[in-house]
Amino acid sequence: MAVVLPFLSMCPKIAKDKDRLVGRTSFVGLLISLGCVYRRVVVEPRQKRIVIHRRLFWFFTKRRVIPFQRIASIVYSYEDWSPDTSLGWMGNTMDQFTVGLKLADGDEGHLFHFAGEGSFVNNSPLPGWLFWPNYAFDVAGSQVGESRAFAVLPTKMTGASLSS
Repeated sequence: MAVVLPFLSMCPKIAKDKDRLVGRTSFVGLLISLGCVYRRVVVEPRQKRIVIHRRLFWFFTKRRVIPFQRIASIVYSYEDWSPDTSLGWMGNTMDQFTVGLKLADGDEGHLFHFAGEGSFVNNSPLPGWLFWPNYAFDVAGSQVGESRAFAVLPTKMTGASLSS
C-alpha cells in the first residue's frame, strides 16, 4: 500500500459552489503551461446542464453547453504511461485517468485528465519478495481518489451511468 502524497500528481481543482460542481485547471497546471491552457467544467443540476469553458493561448476561447438529457454516460478510463511497467517489467506506474462524457448521439466530450506517479508494480518473472523495499517505502500521487470522485459526482448529479 502506497503512501499518498498530493504533490506527486497533477489534478484539476475541484470545488463545490452552492449546488454546482466546479472543476478548473490547477494553479500548477497554469504555471507549467504558462497560462496557455485553461479549462473550467461546471455541472449545474438546477439548469440540468454541464458547461465546459476552454481557453487556449489566452485568446482562443470555446464554451460548450451540454444538457443532461444528451449525456448517455460518464466515461472513466485509465492509462499507464510508464515504459517500465507497460513493457512487462517492474517499477512505479505513471497513471493517467481521464474523465469525459459519452453523448447520446455518439459524440464524446473531454472533461479532465488526472495524472501522477502511481504505486510500485512487479510485472516481471521475478518473485515479489525481491522488491520488498519498493513495496515498503512506496509513495503515490492522489490522482486515483480525485479522479474517481470527479467521475462519480457527475453521475449522481446527472443520473447518467459510469462507463469505461
